[in-house]
Formats: sequence, structure tokens, C-alpha cells
Amino acid sequence: AIGGRAEAWVTDDVRLGVTAMRETTGTTDQRTASVDARVNIGNDSFVTAEVAQSEGLGFGRSISTDGGLTFDAETGVDGATASAARVDAHLDLADMGTDTPGFVDLYFERKDAGFSTLAEDITEDQTLVGVDAEVTVTQRLTFGAAAESFEKASGDQKNSAEIRGTYD
Repeated sequence: AIGGRAEAWVTDDVRLGVTAMRETTGTTDQRTASVDARVNIGNDSFVTAEVAQSEGLGFGRSISTDGGLTFDAETGVDGATASAARVDAHLDLADMGTDTPGFVDLYFERKDAGFSTLAEDITEDQTLVGVDAEVTVTQRLTFGAAAESFEKASGDQKNSAEIRGTYD
């Protein structure tokens, strides 16, 4: 197995990176590569984007749902070349010209069936979209909200939302 990462700030506000990994086992060879970028758009605001591609059968796993008494083996993926992409944005309200402290986080992630890493083997296309925001109303009162939608190609989906408040 061999892998590495390189990144460089090409300007004061733009960072580019590349990551690659290869594992050769004979029966389950695996390759993964990605490129990413981060663009700072204020003191505390930024956008990051990453595109990755994997090729191979994945790594498979043994999973226990009863504390280790029994294990179910999960096989890897079909070995095809597959891609994934993710975009994140963190927008600080002060950077956006407001006097109110707070932030808005946005994210989008897409993984194709067959994409695999050390942590996961994706067996069907999936998409994740989310937002999280928080605003400080007074020194003692903060409100926030978040929403997320996760969907698989088979039609499985999970939607969640929350509203929160903090009084110190």
C-alpha cells in the first residue's frame, strides 16, 4: 500500500490539493485519487470542493450489531471505476457585511455506486444536501436551524430538520 497528499496555497486565498492511494493485494487491488480546492472569501468564510475517483472491489467489512457476539461480512463493491464529489461553504455573517454574529454552512455530496474508500463501499448512487445556520441575537440569546436530505438511488431517503435556541 502506498499513498500521499500534496497541497499548496497558490495565492493568499486559494489552496489546491491532490490525494492518491494504491493498495495491491492481488485479488482486491484498490486505487483512489482526488483533487480539491479551498477558496477563502473572507476572514472566516470559505468554499471547498473535492472530486474523487476510485477503482477496485473495495475493502469489505465485518460488522457486528450485537457487541461482537456475531459478525456479518459485507463484501466490497463491483470493482468498477466510480466518482464522488463534495462542495462545502462556510459563510460568516460578519464577512457578508452584517453586524450580527452568526454563520451559514451549506454542503452537497454525491457518490456513485462502486465508489470505495477505506471507510466505505458505496453500493448505489447517493446524494446528501444540507444547511446549518446560527445567529446570535443578543449576548445571551442564540438561535439556529439545520436541515439535511439524504437519498439513495433505490428510493431510500432520510430527511431531518432542527430548530435550536440557547439562552446563557
